[in-house]
Amino acid sequence: MITIEEKLKVFTRLVLGKAHQEYEQKLTGMTGKNKQVIEEHTASVAKRAQRIIEASIKKGQVQANRTVLKAKMERKRKILHKKQQLAHRLFENIKSRAVRFTGEQAYGDFFDECLSEVFSLLRGENSIMLVVTAEDAQRFKAVILKEAEKNGFSKEQLDISVSREDIIGGIVAVNSRRTLRVDCSVMTMLEDHRQLIGRELYHAVERAGDGHG
Repeated sequence: MITIEEKLKVFTRLVLGKAHQEYEQKLTGMTGKNKQVIEEHTASVAKRAQRIIEASIKKGQVQANRTVLKAKMERKRKILHKKQQLAHRLFENIKSRAVRFTGEQAYGDFFDECLSEVFSLLRGENSIMLVVTAEDAQRFKAVILKEAEKNGFSKEQLDISVSREDIIGGIVAVNSRRTLRVDCSVMTMLEDHRQLIGRELYHAVERAGDGHG
C-alpha cells in the first residue's frame, strides 16, 4: 500500500517535471527568438556598413574626379593665358616692325599702292578726305596730289587730314557724304590679321608641345 509520503514524492516529481519541461520549452523558444533577433540585427548592421562603405567609395571617386577635372581646367587656363601673352607679345613685336617699316624706302612703294587703291575705289566722287599720319602728310603731299590728278581729282577736291588715332601708316579715305570708307591703314591691316597671327601662334605652340610630349 502506497503511503501518503510516497504519494507526495510522486506528485512533487510530476509537478516539478512538468514545470521543468515548460521551462525548457520557454527557454528554447526564447533562445530561438533571441538568435533570430541577433541574426536580423547583425544582417541590418552589415547592410548599413556596406552602404556606408559604398557611399564613401563613391564620394571618394566623385571627389577624385572633381580634383582631376579642376587640375585639368587649371592647366588649360594657364596654357590659354600663356598663349594669349605670347600672341600679344608677338603682335606688339610685329607692330614695332611695322612702325620701323614706315621709315624705310620700301614704305614709299606701299603708300603708292594704297593711293592707287583709294582713288580707284572712290573715282567719280565729288570730293574725298584722306586721313594719314602727320609724317606722311608732309612726306607724301606732292605724291598724293599727283596721284589725285591722274585719277581726275583736283587739289580742291582733296582734304588731307592728320589722323587722331595711331594708324601707324597707310591711308583712310572717306567720301564727302560719309557713305563710303576705304581703310588702307597699316594698323587696320594688322588688326585684321590679329586672329590669324594668334591662330598660327597657337598651332606653333601645340606643335612644339607635341614634339616635347
